[in-house]
Amino acid sequence: MKYLFAITLSILVSSLGHAMCFATTEHLVRVKVHACQNIKIDASSSRPPAHALHKRGSSISGALVTGTVIESTVVWDGDPNMAEYTFTIRKISGDESIIFFMSGDASQICAAIIGKSKLFVTDTQCCDVLPADGLCLVPSTMIIAKEEKAPEQWTKWTSPANELPMFNQSE
Repeated sequence: MKYLFAITLSILVSSLGHAMCFATTEHLVRVKVHACQNIKIDASSSRPPAHALHKRGSSISGALVTGTVIESTVVWDGDPNMAEYTFTIRKISGDESIIFFMSGDASQICAAIIGKSKLFVTDTQCCDVLPADGLCLVPSTMIIAKEEKAPEQWTKWTSPANELPMFNQSE
C-alpha cells in the first residue's frame, strides 16, 4: 500500500510540472574568444525521440562560442555555506579550450565578444520537466553560459587549490 501511495504521489508531483533539481555550482570563467557562430537547436535535432521529450515545434537560437580559458573560479548564488552541499563540479582549467552555447541574437553576441577577453558564467539548467523547451533543448553535454557583468554577486570558492567541496569531481 505504501508503494502505491509513493507512485501516486510521484505522478501527482510530476503532473504539476514542478522541477526537482538540486542547487548547483557554476563557473565564473574569463575566456579569450576565438570564434563565434550562429546556431539553431530545434526539438527534432537535439535528442531523439523529439516527439516525447520536447515541446512540438520548439527551437532556440544563439551563438556557439569557442575560446581559451584564461582563469576560472567555482561560484554559486546565495548562501556562502552552500559549499557543504555542492554535488558535482566539472573543473575548468586555464589554457583549456572551451565551447559553449549563448542564447540570443548571434550577430549581436558575436560582434560584442569575438577576439576579446570576456567574463562568462555557466548557466546550469534544471531540465527535469517534460516536454522540454527553451534552454532545455540544448544537449545536456553542452555548456550553456552568459556574459557576466556583475561578478561580485557570486559567492566564490576560496579554499586551497583543487579542494572543492563535493561528493564527485569530474575532470
